[in-house]
Amino acid sequence: MRHREIVFGAMFVFSPVILPAQNPAPKTSRIIGIVVDSIHRSGLEGAEVIVSGMSSPVTTDSLGRFAIDNLTPGTYQVGVFHPLIESLGLTLASKPFGVGPDSTGVVSLAIPSVTTLASRYCGSAVTSSHPAVVAGRVLDPDTDEPVSGATISLAWTDIIVSKETGIVRTPHELHTAADSTGFFRFCGLPEDLDATVQGTRSGLSTGEVQISTSGSMLTFENLAIASSSAKSKGTVRGTVVGLDDRPVSGARVETPMWGNSVLTKEDGTFSLDQVPTGTQLIIVRHLGFEAARVNVNVTSRQPTEVRVTLGPSVNVLDPVLVTAARNYALDKNGFAARQRTGWGRYITAEQIAKRHPYQLTDMMRDLPGIRVVRGITGSTVQDERSRTILSGGRPTGACPRTYVDGFQWRIAEPGDLDLFVSPKDVIGMEVYRPNEAPLQYRGVDDNCIVILVWTR
Repeated sequence: MRHREIVFGAMFVFSPVILPAQNPAPKTSRIIGIVVDSIHRSGLEGAEVIVSGMSSPVTTDSLGRFAIDNLTPGTYQVGVFHPLIESLGLTLASKPFGVGPDSTGVVSLAIPSVTTLASRYCGSAVTSSHPAVVAGRVLDPDTDEPVSGATISLAWTDIIVSKETGIVRTPHELHTAADSTGFFRFCGLPEDLDATVQGTRSGLSTGEVQISTSGSMLTFENLAIASSSAKSKGTVRGTVVGLDDRPVSGARVETPMWGNSVLTKEDGTFSLDQVPTGTQLIIVRHLGFEAARVNVNVTSRQPTEVRVTLGPSVNVLDPVLVTAARNYALDKNGFAARQRTGWGRYITAEQIAKRHPYQLTDMMRDLPGIRVVRGITGSTVQDERSRTILSGGRPTGACPRTYVDGFQWRIAEPGDLDLFVSPKDVIGMEVYRPNEAPLQYRGVDDNCIVILVWTR
């Protein structure tokens, strides 16, 4: 539900009092104008423009323009409503102005610049050496009401490459709480920051949302978390296409946090049902393409529409930077830290490349306690007691277990893992004997072999 209460004393004040002359007059006047999104440096499309004395709003076009005809000459104010404006905590309106007979009033309204907003949110915490601000609002996905009390985390890793020190990686994680209006902020951050934002409340978590400050002082990212313990569900529908805009059929679309997955049809379309509401991570995979990660805000009110473009799986970076990016990913998921403990067996991207595996399960053939069984429809991975690891549809506690990028891989058919995860995309693997796996990857039955697969 969108709120339209106007708060006096805000940056802009809009009074909806009808001010035109009381005597009837010919409706020969008009108002035209533009609403500018200073944050994205474009016109604000889809904003609702309300003029004092009018019962119905008009909507700005793709360039942020609007026009209101057949007005009685008089004095007017113009107010603008848009989800972005509301999320920023602003009220946007003009000062009163007069429009004479057979005249046109021209109005130009703009969301304040990122510099103004960053200073407003963080004040002196913004410095020349740490000028960036990440802010947002936490909303209920079904009511659009603010959600207070959520814990927001911001995580990133600094990577420095030099001849003297080699590759030095420093992880960072900050936490803050959403206020009574659902608003949160992180102040005094480095510029050109690549990080992830995640919200948690009452045991519910959003997916990790990737953000980048990209040299801008302000990055704004809304999150959606249910305000009640009731687990409402929604539907995510969409289309998967390639860079040539042609549909990609047979792509795997999944919500890894919840185990929902589906394959795209011949026309590239898909429909994921029973997805918990809130900000959710969608991963799309297909051999020959880079895996795509998309965050969507799922609501029970209507299906969430998304269009995903898959690019070819081509390594276009300098080898040193590829190594740095790979190490960044492994540091972020804890691979390197666990490797230092000595528990489990660890397989690096370099070791995988030396083996030249045709399929991912080829890398599992010689692992202690594991055997790969080939079948007509694909391979299954079993432990010494012939329990199948690739066990689609079985509960979380099923044993043994495979995880891809931290999420349990739930498979419908044998060979599914080989079909959607290419060995050249794998940057590391971990294999744990029963009772050795990290706690977060253990199920009800701890007597399991656990395989962790990490992709770039």
